[in-house]
Amino acid sequence: MQNKKSRPRPRAQSRRMGAFAHVHSLPRFALRPLALGCLLACAAPAAFACNASDTASLAGCLTGIAGDSTITLTGNITLNANLNVVIGSNVTINGGGFTLSGGGQFRGFFVGGGTTTINNLTMSNLKATGGAGGAELEGGGGGMGAGGAVFVQSGAALVINNVSLSSNNATGGAGSGSTNFVTVTGGGGGGMGGAGGGTGNGPDGGDGGGGLFANGATAAGSTGGNGGGPNGGAGGPAGGGPGGSGGDYSGGGGSSLGGGAFSVPGGAGGLGGGGGGGNTSAGVGGAGGFGGGGGGGSDTNGGGAGGFGGGGGGGGIFGGGAGGFGAGAGGGGSSPTSGGGGGGAGMGGAIFVMDGASVTVNGTLSVNGNTVTGGAGGTSFGGHPGGGGSALGDGIFLQGNNAVLDFNPANGVTQTVSNVIADQGGNGGSVGITKSGAGITILQAQNTYTGTTSITGGTLQVGNG
Repeated sequence: MQNKKSRPRPRAQSRRMGAFAHVHSLPRFALRPLALGCLLACAAPAAFACNASDTASLAGCLTGIAGDSTITLTGNITLNANLNVVIGSNVTINGGGFTLSGGGQFRGFFVGGGTTTINNLTMSNLKATGGAGGAELEGGGGGMGAGGAVFVQSGAALVINNVSLSSNNATGGAGSGSTNFVTVTGGGGGGMGGAGGGTGNGPDGGDGGGGLFANGATAAGSTGGNGGGPNGGAGGPAGGGPGGSGGDYSGGGGSSLGGGAFSVPGGAGGLGGGGGGGNTSAGVGGAGGFGGGGGGGSDTNGGGAGGFGGGGGGGGIFGGGAGGFGAGAGGGGSSPTSGGGGGGAGMGGAIFVMDGASVTVNGTLSVNGNTVTGGAGGTSFGGHPGGGGSALGDGIFLQGNNAVLDFNPANGVTQTVSNVIADQGGNGGSVGITKSGAGITILQAQNTYTGTTSITGGTLQVGNG
């Protein structure tokens, strides 16, 4: 009898694999689309969504923005501190008909990049205050106060839908000085929020400039003070040296004393940062960045120039630094040699739009009751005070030549702007506005912008009709 070959038994492993056995039984080519689809799904970042109910949660949501994000307000919020966040990528903020209030003390949103869309929100009593200059015999210039509700940086975009902007304010920082006649050193220039270093006690080193959010440091002895901010310039080292320049949103460092060097400068401020102060041995005040005040100089050297909207630093026999657009110049002179810092400008009580930034207004809009205030000039021991800052554009300020403001209401929608829209008046910049969309935009104030008004759709009403 012939022996029959036994059939091989199925491997137990196939039975134990359960559902995965079906995957392995598919032809090899069938796996590729599945794998590709998984890779594409896994590579796409999850949308970031966040709810905000108070200052801390709103700041946390803004800090967590990544890619296209959505922030939803779940109630009215009255800020108890500045948010201290620069928005750097696309985000939609859904207001839900609620109110964001600054309580008359704290600023709203700072849009540094990407597109920020704000829907269905009332923004009121928000306040952007420029940092004060540092208080030394050569006082630091005050920083610019700009965009109480929203500041829009170059390259960024703001889109607003069904928004009310009321009773917001931008106030320039005060220039400083001192009547305490000790060593003649320079105070740090104020940033767009942080104060310049300086206490009036006369260290030998120059003080650090303030940043967008952080204060500059006061010099310790002969070593310069560091600039305020995430990338503040380093103060000049022991043994003498210039202050380091500040990066974005940061102040410059103060120069240090030593080594027999003269005319050693404080560091320049970055965007939103004040210049560093000069040391007591013929130090020179550092220039303020955009919106930053100049650093104070010394008895035999001048103060630093303010950036756009920033006050000039106080100086000695060579005089104070020039103020930036709309800001006060620093004081200076001899007998005795001290000068107060110039005051910063206040611009854009509701919105400030930098050159190269854009604002598009969809849906309903109300802009009313917003204000601007210039910063006071600093006093000085020798009677050489700094000049005061200007107040420009209580509603919206358009900087440079390439800022964009487009009113785009749909059919049946009315927008009303009761505050002034201003620009530089041809002094370094001139910007117009565009009216698009089929709806109605009403401009009720005596606007001072000097650029062209372009109407491509709907109705633009000037005054009460």
